[in-house]
Amino acid sequence: TLTPLCDKGNRPTFPKATGSAATCWQTISLTGHAEKDYEMLAAKCGTPTGAVAYVKPAAGKLHSVKDKRDTYKIHLQGGLCYRYFGVADGTVKDLDILILQRGALVGDDKANGPVAIIESDKTWCQDKDVDYDFGVEVDGTGTGTYVFGVWAQPK
Repeated sequence: TLTPLCDKGNRPTFPKATGSAATCWQTISLTGHAEKDYEMLAAKCGTPTGAVAYVKPAAGKLHSVKDKRDTYKIHLQGGLCYRYFGVADGTVKDLDILILQRGALVGDDKANGPVAIIESDKTWCQDKDVDYDFGVEVDGTGTGTYVFGVWAQPK
């Protein structure tokens, strides 16, 4: 379970957006190192788009045969919009993020490669509180580390 860094009684001050959620990720040059690449993605698509970190980023290691998926439970607050980012080492050919509610798939990233962003061109808004499971997994072959994070901004 990833614990939100804020709650309804303690909402953060959101920064003014200076960039676009639709294009922020398009200028990132990947290094092949999950932590560095996640930091670059967050620096371009986090605060500049008016968002704050909603949970502390989670890091892990995946193996396409032995340990294909890690799952995280997150409680999302209604009235906020979210961005979901995952970045893997260059040794992971395709990292996927799956959003599940009571076992049913409700969202996934559409990209192929070591960067996974749910709805890469916009935020995912919630009208009411909801609990989701997030699967971070290797699609295909590869072994390596990853970083997964959730960012929030006002609706």
